[in-house]
Amino acid sequence: MIIEGFGDHLPKGYFKIHSIFTKVRNFESIGGSCFPLLSIVAKEIRGGPQNIVINGDISSIDKVECNDLEIKLFFSKGNVCEVDLKCLSDLQYNSHCKAVAINKLQIDQLEKMLLCKEDEDSLIFLLREKSIDFAKTINGMIHKRFFEIVHCEQSFSIDSLLRLKGLGIGLTPSGDDFLAGVMLAFDLCKEKQMLEELYTGALGQNQFSNTLFYNIKNGFYHQRLKILLMNIFGCDVVCNEDKMMFLVNLYLEIGSTSGADFLVGLVYGLKKILG
Repeated sequence: MIIEGFGDHLPKGYFKIHSIFTKVRNFESIGGSCFPLLSIVAKEIRGGPQNIVINGDISSIDKVECNDLEIKLFFSKGNVCEVDLKCLSDLQYNSHCKAVAINKLQIDQLEKMLLCKEDEDSLIFLLREKSIDFAKTINGMIHKRFFEIVHCEQSFSIDSLLRLKGLGIGLTPSGDDFLAGVMLAFDLCKEKQMLEELYTGALGQNQFSNTLFYNIKNGFYHQRLKILLMNIFGCDVVCNEDKMMFLVNLYLEIGSTSGADFLVGLVYGLKKILG
């Protein structure tokens, strides 16, 4: 087993298993703050502010200890792997993104790429800004609720946005992913008070969502998002269309609809802020 990278904002303390997936094992603090979660991930997942990236089998890691000097990985068979962070400082992931400049052409390009996706489960339909025939299914009724909230007259007030909190299904419900995208829009446009109010109101019982909100509010970005932002908004010219489509598709692979719902929230927020 080889550690290929570690985040620049790893929480400190002792951690136990929170949730297990094929390529990710999430850990929650024992006796400390309930978020952010710490994640042990396979190398395909890439870097993140609270990620420890492993090249090898992660299935037997069941406890973790982190401090400023080292990481200790505890295995189910009793083995312990101690990692001196000073010796691996060149492997630390930088989750911060340099200042970007937002313009309408870039937003329109991202919106166009989302709208060309045929996805009945995500919130992409919200970008069309016109009523559609919502099927009388659970998903259809949820989407109707989203449409009513997002396109109501006072839709961009904090109180109205917070009606989306926890709405939908999934580890991070679609409403939470959308709100995180709007938070990023506030951050990119320097709307710090709006960001703080939305963040404070959005926090709840879902540790996945709280970790997402925490990272966006503080400008800590996972690698896929950082690369996407730098290529869309960090360039003086519009990003090459093929490259941008590749990066958008890569981000859309996150969760069932989480990547799409987040980007919809980002586009929606930027368009509202910039008029």
